[in-house]
Amino acid sequence: SVVRETTAALDEYRYAEVARVLYAFAWDEFCSAYLELCKARLADPAHRDRARGMLVLGLDTILRLLHPIMPFVTEEIWQHLRAAAGGRRMPWDPPGPLPASIMVAAWPAPPAAWVDPATEARFGTFLAVVGAIREIRARQNVPPKTRVGVTIRAPRDTAALLEPMHAAIASMAVADLAAVGPAAAGPPSAATATAAGCEVFVDLAGLVDVAAEIARLERENDKTAGFIDAKKKKLADEKFAARAPEAVVAKERAQLADLEAKLAAGAAALADLRSRRP
Repeated sequence: SVVRETTAALDEYRYAEVARVLYAFAWDEFCSAYLELCKARLADPAHRDRARGMLVLGLDTILRLLHPIMPFVTEEIWQHLRAAAGGRRMPWDPPGPLPASIMVAAWPAPPAAWVDPATEARFGTFLAVVGAIREIRARQNVPPKTRVGVTIRAPRDTAALLEPMHAAIASMAVADLAAVGPAAAGPPSAATATAAGCEVFVDLAGLVDVAAEIARLERENDKTAGFIDAKKKKLADEKFAARAPEAVVAKERAQLADLEAKLAAGAAALADLRSRRP
């Protein structure tokens, strides 16, 4: 999917979009998640070679996609990778030795069958949930190795999507999952966040600064309320409604609904914290 998005953006001269897509994938997925999730397999002789193969495929592809906008750095890394794994061959490489320069290497062209929307949706939701837990840990200054209890309130289909990722969430967020599902509820001491349509509760009993969390939620709710007001004004603008394509208007309405749901969840969390304030 990243190859398709990058190729389309290059063909249409949308270089900022190329940089955005590749930055998000290289940093937020490949470096932050893939490498982390591969650690256990790299330590297991039975799975080490497959994990290495996947990581080399990912790195090689990132380099080729980045080369048009980052030529010198990608060429330098290509030469190091050539020395370390010069015998590698990507599915889109022609027969013969690996090119001496990335400049003349084949452009990635993955088969259509490699695109798996269900897996991408699962991984995207997983990353959002882990990011929410990490954000709560960071703002409360929880030590990196301190395990926290986590509850995730999620619609039934989202909970099913996350089920195979429970162990990965626990590992990457240094957490113990108490419950995941539509009826899941966090303890009174929980700090909260919303991510990918889920409410994430992190039990910070003995760790959370209630006053600081109240102040943060107040700021966050005010910010969300401002976004809601802006969206409502935009949708109420007759010129926008008349000129904008129907798909754009529908997207704005969906974003408004998401913001309103986020504000409702934030207001509920704030009320709960205020009830527990000494």
